[in-house]
Amino acid sequence: MTIRKRCAIYTRKSSEEGLEQEFNSLDAQAEACAAYILSQAGEGWERVDTVFSDAGISGGHMERAGLQSLLDQVKDGKVDVIVVYKVDRLTRSLADFAKLVEVFDEHDVSFVSVTQAFNTTNSMGRLTLNVLLSFAQFEREVTAERIRDKIAASKKKGKWMGGLPPLGYTNIETKLVIDENEAEQVRMIFELYLELGTVGKLKTELDKRGFRTKLRKTLKQQQVGGRPFSRGHLYKLLSNPVYIGKVCHKHNIYDGEHGAIIETEFWEKIQALLKSNAPKRKRNINLKSGSLLTGLIYDQSGDRLSPIHTKKNGRKYRYYISNRLTKGELDDGSAWRLPANQIEGKIMKLLRSTFSDQSVPIHLLNLNDPTHSELRDLKETCHELDKKLSNPNPNNIRKTLIDLVNRIEVHNDELIIMLRRKNLLNDEENQSLILRFPLQQKRRGVETKLVIGGRPQNTPDTKLIQTIAQARHWYEQLKSNRRKSILEIAKSENVDASDVSRTLPLAFLAPDIVHEIICGNQPIELTTDSIKRKTAHLPSDWNDQRVFLGFPA
Repeated sequence: MTIRKRCAIYTRKSSEEGLEQEFNSLDAQAEACAAYILSQAGEGWERVDTVFSDAGISGGHMERAGLQSLLDQVKDGKVDVIVVYKVDRLTRSLADFAKLVEVFDEHDVSFVSVTQAFNTTNSMGRLTLNVLLSFAQFEREVTAERIRDKIAASKKKGKWMGGLPPLGYTNIETKLVIDENEAEQVRMIFELYLELGTVGKLKTELDKRGFRTKLRKTLKQQQVGGRPFSRGHLYKLLSNPVYIGKVCHKHNIYDGEHGAIIETEFWEKIQALLKSNAPKRKRNINLKSGSLLTGLIYDQSGDRLSPIHTKKNGRKYRYYISNRLTKGELDDGSAWRLPANQIEGKIMKLLRSTFSDQSVPIHLLNLNDPTHSELRDLKETCHELDKKLSNPNPNNIRKTLIDLVNRIEVHNDELIIMLRRKNLLNDEENQSLILRFPLQQKRRGVETKLVIGGRPQNTPDTKLIQTIAQARHWYEQLKSNRRKSILEIAKSENVDASDVSRTLPLAFLAPDIVHEIICGNQPIELTTDSIKRKTAHLPSDWNDQRVFLGFPA
């Protein structure tokens, strides 16, 4: 029995030239599409009455009445196939095309271009679609690189690259211009800090005098700011080189095009005072013991794990053990004795993987409507932390850990790492961000081997192997045209379509990677859940896949 497919025609013309003619370009597109639908009548194709059309509108955006009306029909389940004369009639933006395809996939709608070999009702069309979507991702990445390069080059020339201007300045035609009323407040804040000596006293005095943060309007014309200064805001204001006519980019400072509000000599006095008032570290940074986690790691009872070492046959073995063991107390089975190299290596790997994926810190910070500059700063901070944690000098790593980590707890079934929020967002909120990782333990007496990620090393992960086999099975179904789409697979397997989308790329893993997984030799943190989170960015090159998934290069 032939399945009925309702086909909608979409046409578009960028300019209004020639539209007044009795038979214009839009009519020609619609006629060609109608003829193609008629040729597929044997496959059950039927044309819907309405032709969705946009006249004199660019394909560079999606704000088109005809297109939006078509999408409404798709979402209402009234269309099975969309037919256009050429792909660029639908959109000229690969990024927009990717969004449209997501909507089509979600509602089990196919897409056909009459004059091009593009038809997602068959396997070749879906392959072409995947290639185009790869180029869409490439386009986004190249665009992002160009923007970053442009920002860096412009800041070297001292240009202000947009964003919210700091107190004391206003933004006029993309240039910082001194606002004299606000500038007077800035000078007074600097002078009061020098007079009072601490940020705490400065905040108290400013609150008494009714000082408020800069009042701004968002793009939605909502007013923000106008609140009492926080300590974090004051630290940032007092240390901002913009007030001596400078522009910052990452850790570099350049001469800016804007005028200075504070004299350089006076500003340097303020920086010296800020530095002298910085809280002294309570924990030793120097690695005399050679143990990175000294003073940071605790067991589930709250007992600190202290570094110790023993020597055997001239070789030094380091451990972290619960304090109660060092005091000669009886072990009730809850005390830990962890090989130091193992736990340090695993924690460093977990932290680096966290900061290489900025979506994790963004999720943890729970930012409400973050600005572009906040996201950009957070991304740069994460990149810098990842770089510092890979530093070959252990003393430098130790310094980074002291600044970053508030506490690490080892429990029977999980490892908890608490990060200092203020060192990710440069604010004064004394709050911890909590990372949790599943943990297994292998005890040999009081010495314990930890397996973080839920799987002992060199043991095949049956679930992961089954997931890869499932991905290959689904791919074969699409390739052989037994299933028409991801949505059809999801319905037949009674699973979520997004899960199918995340799983399918595993069908294209390099053969040697699959072999390593079957043998149980994959990185310990590579689980079914973790690999599915990575598939959206899985490289097509097999060598790149190894590096991306954490295998030895």
